[in-house]
Amino acid sequence: MGKQKVNCKIFTPQDVVINMMDILGYKENLYGRKILENSCGDGRFLIEIVKRYIKDCRLNGYNDDEIRNGLARDICAFEIDTDTFNECINNLNQLTKAYSIFDINWSIFNSDALKAKLPADFSFVIGNPPYITYSALCADDRDYIRKTFEVCKEGKPDYYYAFIESAQKCLGDDGRMVYLLPSNFFKTRFAKKVRSYLLASLTEISYYYPRLLPGQ
Repeated sequence: MGKQKVNCKIFTPQDVVINMMDILGYKENLYGRKILENSCGDGRFLIEIVKRYIKDCRLNGYNDDEIRNGLARDICAFEIDTDTFNECINNLNQLTKAYSIFDINWSIFNSDALKAKLPADFSFVIGNPPYITYSALCADDRDYIRKTFEVCKEGKPDYYYAFIESAQKCLGDDGRMVYLLPSNFFKTRFAKKVRSYLLASLTEISYYYPRLLPGQ
């Protein structure tokens, strides 16, 4: 997809990560329950996910081989920028090294999540998607999201609308999703379709300080 993605990195502060993880309910009995982050950056959410996963598994008596296999199976993420992806993998390997768990075959991919074919069996989805306005998208990206995602077929959809639909479609029957979105989501007319798309499953809205948002 277009190079403009490299220029939209808005990494999530740790206190917000922790709060979002708590809202998601990613706290206990995590072994065998899959979680997805479809735009993982350098691993801000993944680091907290892995910490919680390992601690919970050890509390529940899983050995290190079982935890290693679980980390590879139950945690899935995507990052399209190669340098950021490599940084993410390095951060995770350094973290698991501190727990004496090595050689994990991570299900973390240096590719475009919007083109991935994923099953609808994730218990959790969390993330901070790329905020790119329609006017900043290249022609190929505009064409792709319009053809592929229902919430992007009309008007001038921001890029993160596609990430919302893509992520929600990956949830299992009892799945939960928490996403960090810019405040214009609530007022722009082009977001009306995605607001309607989410309304039936929306349970909570939290407000975070606008230092997280581009252009503010």
